[in-house]
Amino acid sequence: MPDTTSGSHWQHTPEPGIETDVIYLDFAKAFDKVDHATLLTKIIRFGIKGRLFNWIEKFLTNHYQTVVVNGCKSFLQLVLSGVPQGTVLRPILFIMYINELEQVLEKSTSSSFADDTRISHSISI
Repeated sequence: MPDTTSGSHWQHTPEPGIETDVIYLDFAKAFDKVDHATLLTKIIRFGIKGRLFNWIEKFLTNHYQTVVVNGCKSFLQLVLSGVPQGTVLRPILFIMYINELEQVLEKSTSSSFADDTRISHSISI
């Protein structure tokens, strides 16, 4: 059985006939598209409620954006997803959003650093 305590266990398989499949995920762009309702539901599951929850909800919702191309301005559109970049809350909300990943992996292991995640699973060939 490969050593799952080491961060590089997927690189070395000590037993013949064992290989490891690895999937690399980069959540940076995906987090720009996070649905506000889904994120707010996850925040509630963390036990955040009351005034703090209301503040976060107002921080995320009821924002509008417009685009200007060659001097032509689009209509205002309600922003339904994403978390404003460059804000202090963004990393915290990101962690809350992906926190359940480890729990839904039944036989695989995962490790994360910032917005990069590696999921691996050893298999017999």
